Amino acid sequence: MRLPRGFCSISLCGCLISGAFSFALTHLPTRASAQSGPRSSVANPPAKLAFRPADPLNAQAFDHFYNMEYDRSIPEFTQILQRHADDADAVNHLLNTVLFAELYRIGALNAAEYANDSFVNAAHRPADKRTCDQIKSLVQKAQAIEEKRLAANSKDASAFYARGVTKAQFATYTALIEHAWFSALRNAVGARHDHEKVLELDPHNPDAKLIVGAHNYVVGSLPWGAKGLGREAEAIYRKVWQDGRNERYAGLHYEIVAIALGDLLRSEKNYAGAAVAYDLVAQVPKPEPETAQKAAVDAGEMYDLLKNRDLALKRYQAAMAVDSGSPLAETARKRIKEPYSGS
Repeated sequence: MRLPRGFCSISLCGCLISGAFSFALTHLPTRASAQSGPRSSVANPPAKLAFRPADPLNAQAFDHFYNMEYDRSIPEFTQILQRHADDADAVNHLLNTVLFAELYRIGALNAAEYANDSFVNAAHRPADKRTCDQIKSLVQKAQAIEEKRLAANSKDASAFYARGVTKAQFATYTALIEHAWFSALRNAVGARHDHEKVLELDPHNPDAKLIVGAHNYVVGSLPWGAKGLGREAEAIYRKVWQDGRNERYAGLHYEIVAIALGDLLRSEKNYAGAAVAYDLVAQVPKPEPETAQKAAVDAGEMYDLLKNRDLALKRYQAAMAVDSGSPLAETARKRIKEPYSGS
């Protein structure tokens, strides 16, 4: 299936921003104290730097990774994961390293390709099937850990952060290796929302602030001519939606485009238009459950901002009916108790 050119450039821009920043931050040591004097190398970090998870091999593994010595960093991150088998960060570290090693091997890390749309159709060497299987297996392992933590504590900010990192990396994989645009967009949107949830739970979290803020900065700093692409994006999203309704994308969950359209209109403070867009998902006979639940919560928030509490409550109740035990259901319960105010 070939999507409109504009759809790829607009949607995957967000996907790659999300992936790149999550990738960078998940590899950084955390809570570093400010120090004067010469900067220390990753291999010899200041005493107060802490890697996640805490493991003596982390500094060496990161140092090899940043020097693109993947043949050394992959075994090291594998050892770390063996010692921290239930740690989502350890899984994400290995996932990121395997992913970027493969992207480098196939020639998909050419920065010049991302200055325009050429990365969409650029010819690269074929990806290794066993490596692809390993990447998908690591994604599943990380998500299983993250979902278990969120099931135990729906306000676990670090679990939301880790899940956002996993989704961002899977978005990068599906975009650059599988060229599965809808999957990439769905995971990129999910990654951003997970990190927004982190900020809701922990407003001062510096990592989540940087990821969400970087996305906002890139969009906000575009020249006025480029910002006019919002209208083009809206038209493309509506066209893809209509094509989906006309059964051009049989077997694909095209309803994610309604979420993207709603997010675009929401960013422009067109809350009425955003609510209508989110409500489109309910028109799909068998929408993906997580997408349907997210659309219902988002629509409810828009109706709250529009002071239509009755419709907002109906949307939150619809979200809970999809899966009462999910983090999104917990958000819906919160909104039922207290109207969404946008803060």
